[in-house]
Order: sequence, then C-alpha cells, then structure tokens
Amino acid sequence: MSSFFIDSFLFNKYVYLIFSFTLLLVSLFWNQIFGILNLKKYNAIQKIHENETPRLGGFLIYVSLFFVYFFDIQNEQFMNAILISSLPTMVIAVKEDFYHNTSPTLRLLSMFLSIFIFIYIFKLDFPSIDIFNIFNIKSNIFYMLFYSFSIIVFMNGCNLIDGLNGLLGFSLVSQLLTLIFLSFNIESYSLLPALYVVLIFLLIFLIFNFIFGKLFMGDFGAYFFGFLISILTIQFFNENSNYPTWLAVLILIYPCFELLFSFFRKKYIGISPFEPDQYHLHYLMLRVVRQSISSPFVSNSVTTIALIIFWIFPFIFVSIVNVYNAYLIILGIVIFCLIYLIAYLIFKKITFLV
Repeated sequence: MSSFFIDSFLFNKYVYLIFSFTLLLVSLFWNQIFGILNLKKYNAIQKIHENETPRLGGFLIYVSLFFVYFFDIQNEQFMNAILISSLPTMVIAVKEDFYHNTSPTLRLLSMFLSIFIFIYIFKLDFPSIDIFNIFNIKSNIFYMLFYSFSIIVFMNGCNLIDGLNGLLGFSLVSQLLTLIFLSFNIESYSLLPALYVVLIFLLIFLIFNFIFGKLFMGDFGAYFFGFLISILTIQFFNENSNYPTWLAVLILIYPCFELLFSFFRKKYIGISPFEPDQYHLHYLMLRVVRQSISSPFVSNSVTTIALIIFWIFPFIFVSIVNVYNAYLIILGIVIFCLIYLIAYLIFKKITFLV
C-alpha cells in the first residue's frame, strides 16, 4: 500500500506543491480577494464560523485534478469523464459559494444533468442488485434511476455535513481508505491511482481546514466530492461483483443517513425539507461542546473529533468483519443507524436542557 501511495505522490509532486502554495496564498490574502471580487458575505442560518472564510477548497482541488488528468501527467478516461460531466453542477455550486442565491431546484437539476452526462460519456455499467437471491432486478431504467437517486442523496448529504472543520474531509478520507482497503483485500488495483490522488489532495486540504480552520470545502467541494466518491464506489463494485452491494451502502452511509433523517425529521415537524436549520446531529453536539469550551475554533474541531464514530465507522467495520457476508454488512448498517438515532436523541435532549 505504501508503495502505491509514494509513487502517486512523487508522480504528481509538483501539482501537490502548487496546490499547497495556492491554499496558503488564499488563506493569507482572502480579505483582499474578497474585497476585490465584491463577494457577498455568507450569513445562512447554518453558519457556524464568525469570520468570513474562503469556501474555495473544493474548487482548488478540482482545478488541481484537472491539471493531473488533462495535461498528460496521468491520462485516465474514467477521471476525465468525471471532471467533464461534473461541470454543470460545479458551475451552479460556484455561484452558490460566491453569491448564495441559487435555488434547490436548480441545484438538483444540475446534479441530474451531470449524472446523465457521465453515464453517456463513460457508458457506465451499474452493479447488479440481487437481494438475497429473491429479487434479482434486471431493468436498466431502474438501475439508472436508482443509482442517480443514490448519487444525489450522497452529494447533498456531503453538503449537509460540511459545517465543522474537518467533518466532511475526514468522512471522505474514511470512505477512500475503505475502498483502498477493499482493493488490496481482493488484489484489484485499477482504481488505486485515482483513489490515492484524491486522498492526497484531501489530506493537504485538511491541514488548512481542520488544523488551522483557514479554508472550507464550500458547496463546490461538497457536491464535487459527493459526485466523485459515489461514482468511484459504483465503479468499484461494478469491477468487483464478488463483494455484496450492501457494502456500498455501508461505505457511504454517514452523509446519506444524515440527509434522509433530516428529510423525514423536517417533514414530521411540518417544514420544508429544503429549509436549512441547526438541528442536525453535528450542530446539536457542537452546542453541548461549547458549554465547556468557549473558543469557537477549538470547540468546532473537538466536535469533529467527538463525531469520529460516525465518519470512521465504514473503515473500522470492514476491517474487522467478513466483508463477503451480506448479513453482517446489513447488521453494520443497522448498528450505525441505531448509534446515530440514540446519539441524536441524547444530544437533542441535552441541548434543550442547557
């Protein structure tokens, strides 16, 4: 594993260095850049940070990946197709990051468009869904609709958990490490170069995001990585059909369950599922942490660490169980959901008491 990682780093070392230097410059001179571009301040209800912080992390990673895959540093049709097809969503996301005025409908339409463009360009095959040999679904239309819906859920789930320093980044790293672990477990190496390139960019970003709190992923980054990781996961299970597809659900479960739970929670209390609020688990936990830690930056980072059971769950679970046993994987999914629901109820009760 280390050899693959080192080779990937050395092969693209200049891109990583330029990327790191760019993040440093943006972090240091954002106030001047913000004023020159006359950007709109971010004042959404779900805002946690007090200072105006650049939401350009995802955009800069995308640009860096563009240089990696389009200028003969590493020619790969699969990643090229992802970068091209994600453009409709990314254009809308950039507008949202800069001006915060795009409608949920427009964002959803752009996501569907990106998915269909990718399917058309890459001729994506979908992993078959065989539910315990009872329902073996064959319909191509069903697969297209099901996987499109799943990708959109994951993309929006990533955006939902992108509030605390490092929370989305660590969740994505955990998912990538899980795919890397499974690749070595079955000696399937075709996706490893892409997995390592993305992993290195994320680790560099986390230095600025989690350690120093100087840069955010932004809607661009959340949507792009949601798009990228979900398609990488689909392709992985398409190439490795001996793994149960329930494993894909486990790998992507945290952002997906966060979004679906939020959707039904809001419907239950009679508000629009598209209406932002501060009653997600990470917000509730942050309120509790802030009762003990007054520093906004420290409490933010501590809350991300406190949520480790959720963002590291897929990697830990596949490391200790038989990954070929669908029943164990389903058990893991159930355990995750129960832990989440119990934690939510506990912290919701505590926050109403303090």
